[in-house]
Amino acid sequence: AAPFALAAWRVVNLPDDIVIIADEATAMPFLRVANARSASWQVVRVLHPQRDADLIEARGYPASRAPVALVCHGTTCSAPIVTPQDLATA
Repeated sequence: AAPFALAAWRVVNLPDDIVIIADEATAMPFLRVANARSASWQVVRVLHPQRDADLIEARGYPASRAPVALVCHGTTCSAPIVTPQDLATA
């Protein structure tokens, strides 16, 4: 019964989607904070400002302020988060 309950819960409750837009040199502090969050269900994605420019533009993420993080739930995202410390409290 537990696997079914978990599957049903995941259908009803969307994960937090943490999107980090940064290059290799600046992504790690954001990634450490994102992975340390105590969210019950989250997806963390790192997008490179140049390599993933098409996806960033298609999703409407702010690429010009990299490094930046966004915490999204469903189709709603936070304002751009520009420091790892602010991501810890988002």
